[in-house]
Amino acid sequence: MFWYRFFKFTIVRPMVKYSYGTLVYGEEHFPKEGGAILASNHIGALDSLVVPAMMPRPITFPAKAELFSGKGGVGNRIVAWFLKIIKMVPMDRSGGRASANALEAISAVLAEGQVVAIYPEGTRSPDGRLYKGKTGMARMALNNRVPVIPVGVAGTKSVKGPFGLPWARRPWW
Repeated sequence: MFWYRFFKFTIVRPMVKYSYGTLVYGEEHFPKEGGAILASNHIGALDSLVVPAMMPRPITFPAKAELFSGKGGVGNRIVAWFLKIIKMVPMDRSGGRASANALEAISAVLAEGQVVAIYPEGTRSPDGRLYKGKTGMARMALNNRVPVIPVGVAGTKSVKGPFGLPWARRPWW
């Protein structure tokens, strides 16, 4: 958890909170302890930075397994390294046994009393609309007997910011 906290509190949270001007409503309802599933819509690439940056507890995301390979250039290797050191869980979305194994890894995180964030739609929305969710999140909640915390995110669609870096205008949920 050292690297997670280091990146969250020294880089990501200050950027998200002060530079983006992120607003959070209902944070007082977030459980202070125990396993839980945070279920969020996924409208922009920055969702996976904004949501954990503003939550009071560490969040584990299952991320598509392809991101952990590091193939395809320096940027991909940096992403793979980053996901590994902050303890995200690779999610094989091919179905069948591979997906079931990924769900077992996520269940282990929940059993440790941690929070897992899921995008029930399974991928980022191409047009900002909410699409039909998949059943994995509900099955995990029932199998692990943990609450589901619904989160609606808006304003995280990235735009070109300073020095060409991805930027969000004013995220909120």
